[in-house]
Amino acid sequence: MFDCVSFLADTVSGCAATADIGFLVDGSKDIGSTNFVLEKIFIKAIVNRFPVSRHQSHIGITTYAATAKSIFKFGVYNRASSILRMIENIPFPKRYGRNLAGSVRAAYWHFFAKAPTYIHRALVVLVGGRQTSKNYRLLRRMRNRLLRNKVYVYVILIGKVNNRYASSLALNKKHVFRVPSFRKLISKARFIGRAICDEMVSYRFLT
Repeated sequence: MFDCVSFLADTVSGCAATADIGFLVDGSKDIGSTNFVLEKIFIKAIVNRFPVSRHQSHIGITTYAATAKSIFKFGVYNRASSILRMIENIPFPKRYGRNLAGSVRAAYWHFFAKAPTYIHRALVVLVGGRQTSKNYRLLRRMRNRLLRNKVYVYVILIGKVNNRYASSLALNKKHVFRVPSFRKLISKARFIGRAICDEMVSYRFLT
């Protein structure tokens, strides 16, 4: 039986980075409620690595399917315990469709559009299935906009996902993580969290 409490305790690493980290979380109906819980455990493991407070790291979460829904933005919760509790209580949206391009645009406006660019920033995008709507032009435009605003984009591809379409959001290949299943997502949390932390510590945004 999976021990979530012990797993999360093991992910605390004292990451020295201060960053604003937004999560765009797949809430499409086809992933199922159990896999949505696994996504939340993964997010909590990443959050656990960063020092969260009013003057340090901030966390924001948006879920998406055919459309995106803001759960909370940066600075709304300034304690890690409050954020972990809020993540735990996010209900499974179980909405139809999966529109990545439109949802990334929504996440940009939720998190980064009005934020100063001197803050270290990252968007972590979880993709758990095939797209029901593809807009290559919008996806490319959002990639370039995030690039201009110095936002690192990390794309987590879970299961059988169109690698070329979704991964085009990332600055380079090392920001794309392919995970064979939602269950494997949990075992990859430490590795992915460490990779994000290391880059936020040595933040030098290169275009």
